[in-house]
Amino acid sequence: MIRIRLRRQFAVALGFASAALVVLLIALVINEHREEWFGVNPRSASHNFSFNLGFFIPATLSSSLLGAVALVFYLLGLIRLRRAHERPSIGEWIAILPALPVYAMDVLLVGFVVSVMTRS
Repeated sequence: MIRIRLRRQFAVALGFASAALVVLLIALVINEHREEWFGVNPRSASHNFSFNLGFFIPATLSSSLLGAVALVFYLLGLIRLRRAHERPSIGEWIAILPALPVYAMDVLLVGFVVSVMTRS
């Protein structure tokens, strides 16, 4: 019975991780084609600011939030498996893989923000 509940927890983690990846990919594709699709002039600061503030930043933040929720479910599942003295299967180990590009983007974003903040 505990194994079925744990599988459900890893399935939820996989669902959140997949949703995080899909939201990030959609945001990046729309950002790449924003001039053709929405008429956002890449040379105009006001166009870029409003596009980033209205769409791109909220989309990446929601992707990061979904990735964080997936990580919490994943880690809780691993902790419960350890307490039940069971080993995770291959499927349970790879449940977090779809969220790895989201975490990589978050690390790059934090690095960029830190580098901008430390410039004098």
